Amino acid sequence: MSRRPASSVAADLTHKCASHRWDCGRCGQPWPCEPAREEVRASFHGDRVGMAMYMGEQLVSAARELRGESPAKLYERFILWTR
Repeated sequence: MSRRPASSVAADLTHKCASHRWDCGRCGQPWPCEPAREEVRASFHGDRVGMAMYMGEQLVSAARELRGESPAKLYERFILWTR
């Protein structure tokens, strides 16, 4: 199964990260909010490895901007739900 480029996934989302605080631009919740998680799941069509890799990329980007956030919280927010 080929991996989707991050830009392709992001283009499909209606609940997107819209700030350097990593909040959803649509509902204001911390991104990925539950609707964004559902959209990400759907966009990967069951490719859980690809989805986890995509969210890992998002975690790295967020960690650069959310320097005060604990690694455990970032893991929970970006990766744990992909399992």
